[in-house]
Amino acid sequence: EVEILNDKGEKLNGRLLKRNDDPLWVICAHGWMSNKENDLAFSGKCFYDHGYNILMIDHYAHGKSEGKRIGFGINDAPNVLKWINYLNERMNNPQLILFGVSMGASTLLYLSSYEELPSNVKCIIADCGFTSPYEEFSYLAKCHYHLPLFPTMPFMRIKTKRLNGFDMKTSTYDSVKKSKVPILYICGDKDTFVPLKFTKKNYELTSSEKELLIVKGAIHGSCYMTNKDEYYRYV
Repeated sequence: EVEILNDKGEKLNGRLLKRNDDPLWVICAHGWMSNKENDLAFSGKCFYDHGYNILMIDHYAHGKSEGKRIGFGINDAPNVLKWINYLNERMNNPQLILFGVSMGASTLLYLSSYEELPSNVKCIIADCGFTSPYEEFSYLAKCHYHLPLFPTMPFMRIKTKRLNGFDMKTSTYDSVKKSKVPILYICGDKDTFVPLKFTKKNYELTSSEKELLIVKGAIHGSCYMTNKDEYYRYV
């Protein structure tokens, strides 16, 4: 178990799985309201079995990391950059893949256009990520909870900006248009939590090298379990 501090001096928790001395590393980011063990136990093994060393992280206010208010990827992207720097300072010339599920995928998409992103980050794998908290919660409010978008969403946006310090309409669209690394997008065609249309739109707007895997029959976060062979092959 390892720890770093965010800009506020709060502890962020991770788990290092160092398989060998090869420079191949994957930083794995979990989804909303989950943690590194729940979301990454199976897909993380995919990388481990292929010889990669792994750093699994708990996002701010998740798992064993400190914090009270979830960052929805927008506030989490700078913390992933800190984890990248953590590995770069301690490992010998690591070659990095960034892998994320759901909110973790969106976190990495926000990060994809950062000027500070080191050149040893070779690619991003974004499994079923959303585009913005506003679009995601608008979809959930309408399709899952049958709530009116007005005044629900404007109120949520104002309150989130006041309490969390970010705008819910901040979108991955603006980031992937300026992406600096190749991105592999993955999503299931039966995902009713973060619908496939979000992944397709991110894919269409991505300016860097890109590829898209749509797993037939997969619901949210289950692409690996639904078709392991296809998942392995693409990754």
